[in-house]
Amino acid sequence: MLSAVRKLFNWAIQRGIIEASPAWMIERPSDETKREQTLTPNEIRALWAATETLGHPFGAFFRMALATGQRRSEVATMPWHDIDTEERIWTLPTEMTKTGRSHVVPLSRLVMKILSGCRALTGNSYVFPSRKSGPIAGYSKAKQALDSLMTARGDIESWTIHDLRRSVGTGLANAASLASSSHAC
Repeated sequence: MLSAVRKLFNWAIQRGIIEASPAWMIERPSDETKREQTLTPNEIRALWAATETLGHPFGAFFRMALATGQRRSEVATMPWHDIDTEERIWTLPTEMTKTGRSHVVPLSRLVMKILSGCRALTGNSYVFPSRKSGPIAGYSKAKQALDSLMTARGDIESWTIHDLRRSVGTGLANAASLASSSHAC
């Protein structure tokens, strides 16, 4: 909680809303525990199937997060103008990334298929539009709906949207390890 409050106040300081953070000298009550959870292949299959039932835009949003391994906010605010379908890349500008560096994401056939379904459903400048003119919001409500679909079948118990990113990273690292060990002989 303290970490989230600090981020909020730092954000307000950067925008000139407040001059100092009331959370500045507060000590952490205990060490934060970093999450390490990744989804199993069976959980990923179950989640993917459940997203098909969830519908647009959130079903496609969760599939895109899993297919690209990008952060929730980056996927949710993905504008069409950052996607080059000819080159099959998605360029995240510096102001859109957590690291403050531009980032190019190659787009697989699976991602292109997800995008083609989105393009047919939206006239908005965002791939995942809200009912208004901006990007989607309300991830918690959408995740609860997805959780209901999955827990009703006993497919998965507890997960976060960031677990999708972690699962992709872990899966890629495992694949790279297997590939490098097979070439070592």
